[in-house]
Amino acid sequence: MNNQLSFLSDSKQLERRKHRRVSNGQFATQEQAEFDKMKRERDYYKHMYEVEKRRNPSIVNLLRIRDEEIIRLKRLKHEIQEEMHSLQERIGLHH
Repeated sequence: MNNQLSFLSDSKQLERRKHRRVSNGQFATQEQAEFDKMKRERDYYKHMYEVEKRRNPSIVNLLRIRDEEIIRLKRLKHEIQEEMHSLQERIGLHH
């Protein structure tokens, strides 16, 4: 026998409520809880990215230098093509 006092009839089943909370402990709706979870994950992955960036500055630096070199070479190629075109026009060669 259940000694718990209840004002509800025994036949009625009580539904268990699922309480959601955000990171600061406040009650929240499902949307608020999901948004808070996304913010926490975003902050975590941003932190991990910054940690890796500090651990491997040489890799980041090499990638930056490589990109700068590619841009410089593309500009040089374009300048050479323009110079070749102007020389061909001067001597009368046309494709």
